[in-house]
Amino acid sequence: MATRRLTDQFILMRNNAIQNRHMLVEQELDELADDRMALVSGISLDPEATIGVTKRLPPKWVDGVDEIQYDVTRIKQKMKELASLHDKHMNRPTLDDSSEAEHAIEITTQEITQVLRRSVCQQAS
Repeated sequence: MATRRLTDQFILMRNNAIQNRHMLVEQELDELADDRMALVSGISLDPEATIGVTKRLPPKWVDGVDEIQYDVTRIKQKMKELASLHDKHMNRPTLDDSSEAEHAIEITTQEITQVLRRSVCQQAS
């Protein structure tokens, strides 16, 4: 039975595997560090981007927050208007049925409901 001595080949392949493993780990660490620096500093790592130019665009959710704040302001105004309409309707000097005041109350209530629904739909998407 003939045998071959494979120790040298084994040592060579083991050393190559260890070296490749270390190179991969170093590359991953470099990429991770680059990603972290890009996130922290706001600098784009895009090779096509101009050097030294930082992108300072706000996140997309900022637009949603602004729209919702605007809707909340509109709702507050409409609620004040609705409260005054209710006060006028309840404190009227005559007891006649005025459908105009009730109609205005219904319209204002529907407007508030529409703004709330639109705001919830924007928030969900």
